[in-house]
Amino acid sequence: MSVMSVTQLNKYIAFKIGEDKKLKGIMVKGEISNFKCHTPSGHLYFALTEPNALIRGVMFAGNASKLPFMPEDGMEVIVIGNVSVYEKDGTYRLYVTDMQPCGEGAKYLGLKQLKSRLAAAGVFSPSKKKPIPRFPKEIGVITSASGAALQDITAVLQRRYQMCTLRLFAAAVQGENAENEIAGAIEAACRHDLDVIILARGGGSAEDLSAFNTEKVALAVHSAGVPVISAIGHETDYTLADLAADMRVPTPSAAAEITALDLTQVLAGIEHCAGRIYTSTENRIQNCEMKLSVLTSRLQSPESTLNLYAERLAALETRIYKAKEYKFNAAEKELSEQASRLEALSPLKILTRGYSITYKDGKPVTDAALLSAGDTVAVKFSKGEIKATVKESENGV
Repeated sequence: MSVMSVTQLNKYIAFKIGEDKKLKGIMVKGEISNFKCHTPSGHLYFALTEPNALIRGVMFAGNASKLPFMPEDGMEVIVIGNVSVYEKDGTYRLYVTDMQPCGEGAKYLGLKQLKSRLAAAGVFSPSKKKPIPRFPKEIGVITSASGAALQDITAVLQRRYQMCTLRLFAAAVQGENAENEIAGAIEAACRHDLDVIILARGGGSAEDLSAFNTEKVALAVHSAGVPVISAIGHETDYTLADLAADMRVPTPSAAAEITALDLTQVLAGIEHCAGRIYTSTENRIQNCEMKLSVLTSRLQSPESTLNLYAERLAALETRIYKAKEYKFNAAEKELSEQASRLEALSPLKILTRGYSITYKDGKPVTDAALLSAGDTVAVKFSKGEIKATVKESENGV
């Protein structure tokens, strides 16, 4: 018996497994675990498990890029592929070429995952919605040039709102290239000076509307610098374009009615407002006239006012004059009384009763001891004054 190397053994096993046609194109059902998407290659690595068994699988980027959904741990799937041996480590693997989820369709699951991812990125956030202008002058329409949606929009605008300009940005609304054409038309429309964009289609099946459920179209709608109205023409399910748009309406005609107010109704509204303004102005004028009348009745003529103040001034003058007279008489009386008191206390008054005052050197003499024989003194009487010489002085006790 010959001795084999590990490499030879692995090659032999791989050869034997590769010859087994039952291991090619097989379908395997299991639950995904240990899922990993390798970056940047795009290869998918995972394991398919059931309660008591496990097999490792790999799906190369070429096949993985065709999946309409992203596999996740815990997801139950049915895969198609071939079993082969990875000679480097001697393990066998299931090389998957296709994968379908169990329970949900692949497209539905992929759309669900894409919707969640875009929602997490804020593409559908109400806070980022742009307001729709009430009186747009330039309206862009993205739809098929030959579709009924364009005719419906044109008819409504001609009937209700002829003061605007309509610009068509033609794009296929279904088919393989519809996704790219719609996204390109949105980008082209945003390069023009538009007030609003209508993204329209006249309804259809879920398959017909698939272009409006793509990431490229949803991001183009979200990134548009002009408000976008989605009018895909279906009532029940919302597409990703509906969710990303600034407003969603059920039909193209409804979109035209939203952007184009009925001028008849606008004029009626203006007339109604004008009537309210007129009535309000009339009421205001009447109120002002009433206030003016009241103020006029309270207003006195300048002559009457002057006469009133003249009377008050005369009364004040009289009061001032009487007060002055009273004060003057009282002061005069008090002065007279004080003068009488002063006169009664005056030394000169005493002289009238026979007394006199003797002065020596201009000073009153109150003691005889201050005088000596031969001194000259002045004697003042009530009337007149004499000069005298002292002959003899006697000291009083």
